[in-house]
Amino acid sequence: MKKVKRQHYVPQFYLKRWLNDISDSQIWVYDKNLKKSFSNSVQSVASSNYFYDFPDVSQEQMDQMCEKIEETIKDETEKAKVLEYITGQLYEKSLSEIEAINSEVIKGIIKRVEDVRALPLDYFIKHQFIKIEDIVELSFFIALQHTRTTETRIVFEQFTQQFGKHLAGTMIDNIDKIEQDEELKKKLGEDSFKEYIESVRSGKFGKDSFSVSVDEKYTKIQHLRMMFDIAEDIENIIMYYKWIFCVNNSEIPFFTCDNPVVKKANLNHILYSNGFNSKGIEIYYPISPKYSICIIEPSYLEQKAPDLLDRTIWNFSKENVIHYNDLIVKNTTS
Repeated sequence: MKKVKRQHYVPQFYLKRWLNDISDSQIWVYDKNLKKSFSNSVQSVASSNYFYDFPDVSQEQMDQMCEKIEETIKDETEKAKVLEYITGQLYEKSLSEIEAINSEVIKGIIKRVEDVRALPLDYFIKHQFIKIEDIVELSFFIALQHTRTTETRIVFEQFTQQFGKHLAGTMIDNIDKIEQDEELKKKLGEDSFKEYIESVRSGKFGKDSFSVSVDEKYTKIQHLRMMFDIAEDIENIIMYYKWIFCVNNSEIPFFTCDNPVVKKANLNHILYSNGFNSKGIEIYYPISPKYSICIIEPSYLEQKAPDLLDRTIWNFSKENVIHYNDLIVKNTTS
């Protein structure tokens, strides 16, 4: 079977909602690094070669991983599934299946709204355009969109670098204890261990004398390993938030980007971070130039905007569109 080379971290069905008038396969793109806009094919944007494929490793490394799987996973079905993820393109296949389902879900929601667009939408502020079964599907899809991007992979790399730097610094600060660590001495070898201790004690090796780099393959493996698990955690949070379907009534289209799930912290408080489980958090996800979805932590609405708790649809003014487009631009990776 032919392998899929060009793999999208933003689905093609989604990007096609922004097709321009130049071609039936192109969208307008703005590169914020080049500070230049141009038309490009959907096939070429928000994608990378073999982005979800397990990285190439030596046969020895592959044998070691397979041996580890054999030791730790006893269920034969689960074991076969894990091995297929490593050796095949199961990530890409799984994502394609999820995309196919949610493409129809989004299409259905938009159709329900467009069926009544000839009438004032204020008549339908409590109508369930986004049904419960839609929320069940979209919760995981939107969470996965957040975890599957290059931005998340970059965050994994930065976290590993910071952790490595912190760990190395802690070892330097506790050199007396490290010197008594026989297990570490055995792993490093006596000569290397002695050289390390002497370098720290002499000041030759200090906190400012080294940097931490992360192997690209390691970052990719960690990202692939945790992508679905983290998405499930996010899904179980946002599924119970307030979902509002947003309609763009301006001449300015909704923008999207290569990292289209935006988190907005509505409460400026030291205890309220920008996490999915934070009080006051709002998740914004555009689904076309005319439509988007806002998912808002409900206790915030109870205090600050109780009128939105009864609404299922929100008519966006020009000012609203500009505000949320600005959030999208700031959330762009490249």
